Amino acid sequence: MTDDAPAFYNAWSYVMVTVKNVLLCAWHVTRNWHQNLNKIKNPEKRKIVNKALKAVKEELCLETFSKLMKQFIQELLNDSDTCEFVKSFQQNYAKRPEKWAYCYRKGLGINTNMYLESLPKKLKIIILRESMSKD
Repeated sequence: MTDDAPAFYNAWSYVMVTVKNVLLCAWHVTRNWHQNLNKIKNPEKRKIVNKALKAVKEELCLETFSKLMKQFIQELLNDSDTCEFVKSFQQNYAKRPEKWAYCYRKGLGINTNMYLESLPKKLKIIILRESMSKD
């Protein structure tokens, strides 16, 4: 699991082994989507699109996911307010859902990465405790 920059995956592949499934961190995907949602000027439409994005991402049935994706893209392409956003989404995410959609994560043992994302915070707390106990 990685962010969208290839550096971490490339380093992993060099040191360890190339892996079959490269998953994008759900937090990074969501953050990127939220940044791009600003292309939608209408705040109400932005909320609707955000809710739809979440539903698409979290759908566990592959068949339902495919239908939702197709419908999501088509509806946004047909709306001049959301067209710019969906074109960016198509270019950066629609072509590779196996990296971010939950339906492709089934059976991989990773449906969430909250524990991985909390690790740096826990390490900071441990290091701070140790440094304070030395004083």
